[in-house]
Amino acid sequence: MSNDSHNREQYKSQEYLKRAQEVYGFALNGGIYKSTGNKSESDGAHQPKYSDPIIVSSLTSGSLLFWAVFSAAVSFATFLAVFFYTGFSRGQLDEMRRATQKTGIAADAARSSAQTAADSMHIDQRAWIGITVGRSQMTNGKPLTMAIRIANTGKTPAFKMHGNIVVNLLREDEEPDFLYKHGHPRYEVGGGGQTLVPNLPQDMQYAALPKYDESPNEPLPPIIVDDSIRQAIETGKSYIVVHGKITYYDVFGIEHWIRFCHYAHNVVGFQERSVASTCGPYNDTDKDK
Repeated sequence: MSNDSHNREQYKSQEYLKRAQEVYGFALNGGIYKSTGNKSESDGAHQPKYSDPIIVSSLTSGSLLFWAVFSAAVSFATFLAVFFYTGFSRGQLDEMRRATQKTGIAADAARSSAQTAADSMHIDQRAWIGITVGRSQMTNGKPLTMAIRIANTGKTPAFKMHGNIVVNLLREDEEPDFLYKHGHPRYEVGGGGQTLVPNLPQDMQYAALPKYDESPNEPLPPIIVDDSIRQAIETGKSYIVVHGKITYYDVFGIEHWIRFCHYAHNVVGFQERSVASTCGPYNDTDKDK
């Protein structure tokens, strides 16, 4: 009986030592390690030296495999969660960017619409200066004069209006030079700046002057009508031209200008003259609203 008891105790001891060889531990400076049971260094097997073990478990190889697989599964699940969350967040960010772009486009459209409305209002309310060349009777012994009207056809006054007007009698082979400076006879309009209210035109009579002033320090006499001038105009050997440039400001403080050129071919009783290539292109106005 005692022998059986002794054998059982010995068997349990051997089984314990066998299981102890499959026990794993964990240390901060060595990670997971496998216990060597009660083997001593003299047995020839080197026992790693680990200090401060914080976990010692009686996990067997099968149990360790289970927890390794479980840990990998948790890590993979975490990766999937992060991956899908990142994709969702990116989708939200793209949607926010698209919304921001749409908002920017809508804001640009609103600004453009507001600017268009403001431009339309300026065009409708601003001053518009125009020049009309009228008819004139020619009387021998008197200056050759032309009727000229300056009118504001807009809805608000034109401020600081000033400029120059030239009336010349030219030969058929001459063209206007559109120069408004010393040595080129001209009429100054507006002086230092004149206000022209809407629908109240200014009618003026300007006498034709020579194209060039040979004696700028002496009074320049106007051209006097006689039979030779009447005949030259009638036969087309001479013609009258009126041109100039007027500058003014509208009620919104914007500067405008108008250039004009007219052939006075509408003198009563004389033939008409077509607009020459140099006169027509000179007619222009600013493009500001």
